[in-house]
Amino acid sequence: MRVKEVRRAKIMKNSLLYTALLSSALTLPSATAYAGQWTLGLGAIGMEEIYHGQNESYTLFPVITYETENLSVGVEGAFYQFYGDENSPLGLYTGIGISGNGYDSGDATILKGMKTRHDGVDLSLGSEFDLGVASLSAAVAGDISGHHNGFKMSIGLESSLPVNRYLIVAPSIKMEALSKDYVDYYFGVNDSEATVARSAYKGKDTVNTSASLGFITPLTEEWLIVNQLAYTWLGDAISDSPLIKRDKVFSGTIMTTYTF
Repeated sequence: MRVKEVRRAKIMKNSLLYTALLSSALTLPSATAYAGQWTLGLGAIGMEEIYHGQNESYTLFPVITYETENLSVGVEGAFYQFYGDENSPLGLYTGIGISGNGYDSGDATILKGMKTRHDGVDLSLGSEFDLGVASLSAAVAGDISGHHNGFKMSIGLESSLPVNRYLIVAPSIKMEALSKDYVDYYFGVNDSEATVARSAYKGKDTVNTSASLGFITPLTEEWLIVNQLAYTWLGDAISDSPLIKRDKVFSGTIMTTYTF
């Protein structure tokens, strides 16, 4: 059974870290959504810094989505479910969304003098299969913006476990493969950018693995509070970069949403 509240917990900017920490941002529209349903809200995420000399480890983000039976549009992109409904265990979707781990040279000490890296725009194809007690998802997405020119593939398993009327526990695990072009663009160091403290580095294919535990509290039919704890193991091609200070990242998220 697809649980709509879990979908709302995924609505964030689709960067590498946010994607890993909050599961996939390629949101599959709920087959039971009411036509013309809006969800608005505000959230905050705090995480361990990954760059050497990074100044901030928290971000506020808006939650804005418009959802119909087959379409979901929000700050993370637009996704259309072209196969499957509430009576089918399999759902297939396609969409366009923001991706990447863009930064400016002022975001961390180690990035000073680096060229700005821009977020990409991905064209994606994905699926979700309802296993009853859990949901299995898979997706592939490639950049069409010409920024990182890479692609990523992911597979994940998530579940929604109602404890009582005021609490749903949502554990999930995910693996995400990133192409060498993606890794090199965001975590590589060009020869012209190399310094004594920052050697040249060429990215290569890698895989991130993450696990999360969400706590969803329905206050009313319209209001939700979502908390999530996540742990991500960065792939070697990322953690070996001279820009990166750690190979594991812990994060915590809280947000509240209103649906009408």
